[in-house]
Amino acid sequence: MLRIQISKYILTFAICIALNSIIEGKHIIGGDVFFDCLSLDTINNTVVMHFEFQMYRDGRDEDGADYDGGPGSQNQGAEFGLYRRSSRSSSWTFITKTIPRVYNLRERVPANTQPCLIAPPAIFVERAVYEFDLEIDIVAGSDYMVAYQRCCRSESISNLVTPGEFGAAFAIEFTSESLMVCNDSPIYNEFPPLIVCAGFPLEYDHSARDAEGDQIVYEFCVPLSAGGNDSNLPRSNCAAVIPNPSFCGPDAFREVRFRSPQFTTAAPMGGDPIVGVNGSTGLISGTPTIIGEHVMAVCAMEYRDGVLLSTIRRDFQFIVSSCEKAVEARIASDRTLGEKEFEVTLCGDLEVQFRNESVRAIDIQEYYWELDVDGNLLTSAEKDPSFTLPDVGTYQAKMILNPGIPNCTDSAFVTVSVFPGLEADFQFEYDTCIAGPVEFEDLSFTEAQFIRNRRWNFGEANASSNQVNPNFTYQIPGRRTITLEIEDNNGCIDRIQKDVNYQPAPSTIIVEPSLFLGCEPAEVFFDNLTAPINDSYDIEWDFGDGSEEENRFELSPTHIYEEDGTYNVSISITSPIGCEVSRDFNSLIQVQKGPDVDFVYSPDAPTIFQNEVSFINLTTGAVGFFWDFGDSGISFADNPVYEFRDTGLYLVTLQATSSNGCLDTISQIIDVAPVADIFYPNAFTPDGNGRNDSFKGVGTAELLNEYKLIIYDRWGTEVFATEDPELGWNGRINNSGNELPGGVYLYIARYRIPRGEMKETRGYATLVR
Repeated sequence: MLRIQISKYILTFAICIALNSIIEGKHIIGGDVFFDCLSLDTINNTVVMHFEFQMYRDGRDEDGADYDGGPGSQNQGAEFGLYRRSSRSSSWTFITKTIPRVYNLRERVPANTQPCLIAPPAIFVERAVYEFDLEIDIVAGSDYMVAYQRCCRSESISNLVTPGEFGAAFAIEFTSESLMVCNDSPIYNEFPPLIVCAGFPLEYDHSARDAEGDQIVYEFCVPLSAGGNDSNLPRSNCAAVIPNPSFCGPDAFREVRFRSPQFTTAAPMGGDPIVGVNGSTGLISGTPTIIGEHVMAVCAMEYRDGVLLSTIRRDFQFIVSSCEKAVEARIASDRTLGEKEFEVTLCGDLEVQFRNESVRAIDIQEYYWELDVDGNLLTSAEKDPSFTLPDVGTYQAKMILNPGIPNCTDSAFVTVSVFPGLEADFQFEYDTCIAGPVEFEDLSFTEAQFIRNRRWNFGEANASSNQVNPNFTYQIPGRRTITLEIEDNNGCIDRIQKDVNYQPAPSTIIVEPSLFLGCEPAEVFFDNLTAPINDSYDIEWDFGDGSEEENRFELSPTHIYEEDGTYNVSISITSPIGCEVSRDFNSLIQVQKGPDVDFVYSPDAPTIFQNEVSFINLTTGAVGFFWDFGDSGISFADNPVYEFRDTGLYLVTLQATSSNGCLDTISQIIDVAPVADIFYPNAFTPDGNGRNDSFKGVGTAELLNEYKLIIYDRWGTEVFATEDPELGWNGRINNSGNELPGGVYLYIARYRIPRGEMKETRGYATLVR
């Protein structure tokens, strides 16, 4: 089976349901359905889908609706139906129904509201989760629907005609083309706000995302209704409170009726301007004006190369309510003096630039500023105004948000303190050729009384100083940004940054090889501990063996010495500005000769019946041996003989040790093959003399699997069958019926030999009487 993991797609809806004597559903407000393609079987043309349905309810009412199938519910659970129709047909065919698993009952989740809203009553939401899997046959040219239906919607819904008399049907549709590619349908990005404000613009991003980048088209569509409020009707009646999805499918669903002319499918909330949805972006916008609970549905249609793959219908409701806007005046400052009181400090600057940090910007329609300069009021209507002050001193300012707008105004007060100026500056010097310290000199000045703090940062972690003129030595070359921050007695701060390009040649070369004495071939890592250097330096190594490998130009190379001997190593380092240093390391690396390891074995094709293997050691230059036979067996013999206890592939390893302690290793895979088969005689004589009394196979039957032997007479009638290779045919029908006449009978034997191969043997068995 081909398994293709795809992401989830979502059907989200919200309703207020009311059931009569079975369950009061008025407090259910929405839900999400996630839909996964778990696997696609291209041989049987089926797909396995996983559904996760999350239903939400108003959690404030403990006596409100319980979830279908949850504790306190009087029905067995939420039933989902699967339906199919030909693209040339308008009628749907019921395929199957399922009752999902339910968990996370009454888990609290946040309730979404409009950003500017101070909600009239607080709402909190509870959630339940349902899960189920469906295996779906793919029928080309067909449409599919998964639907959930029940009564009833809330009677308090404002934009529908008699909403309490019928229920809701929630459905997602997808095509056979979608199933054939195990398509990842769109996923709505967010759950809608539960409460929106009458008279204020609404902008809600109702868009969906799609992993494959398919085109998504949005529109307001008609919410679907199903069922009725007569609890005496049987469930097979589609007007029942909980219609049975086996009898009541999409053909029984109806479209809700909006209260016209205020509400229509395209304008389910009315509004001025009308609340609508952008077909390309999914943005719902407009200004709702009619207070109440408004049900609507948005359909998101997914297309690939112009072909419709799926339609996701989100059925939900907005509660349109009277709201208050709230703003809070905040100003970026150097210090907070009290509630709504801030201080801004200027040092050597007479222009003050205010930066507005007031929150709930969508509610702020107007800014008003006043600045008192020696009794003169300077004003501005800008959000972030600037003012020029005459001299050093202290000035008072005030900001008012939305002046004259009830419930939407707020104020903040600012003290502007102007101090004398200061300027940070420094210079530095260092030997650019040979590594040494960088010397820094502070050139800062202030018009205040004195500089009380200096903070140096040398461009490396934990590299700082508060000295007036510090020195610092870098261990790694490169460009560094140096920062000097000064603070005067008024608390004024200034800072400056300059770059130091530190690239001298190192004063000392330090190299640490990973080994000084080794066995050939010897792999040596030369760890270059010299400082300061990096990849910007030109480096050349001489490994002493004539090697011309490109890695001789690396900072810290690895080199393999193939031959034994003693080697001198040297290194030359040139800085980016041309300063060069070098060093020779005489007799640094010594490489010793090791053994040459090899072996063969006999027999060259061992089996479970010939499992004793003789190993012939062809190693030279060795004084000791260690054998590992791959199944916990070991040996120290020169030429061991080993008996493998089972079939399989074994990695046999020989490690040899020379007199100088050098090691070498070789490994070979040995296959100990299983041998199993069975053979059948061409005749048998069931005369009871104990010889050849039954017809059965002869061989290693105990190693066979999935064995079956069938005997047919010459007319093709089965007269004997067994799955036991030790059970033979005694010449009677099924070994217990009447004796069959002598003659020729056909046999067919099928069985699986070790390592999985399936075999079939056909032949003739002569029954001799």
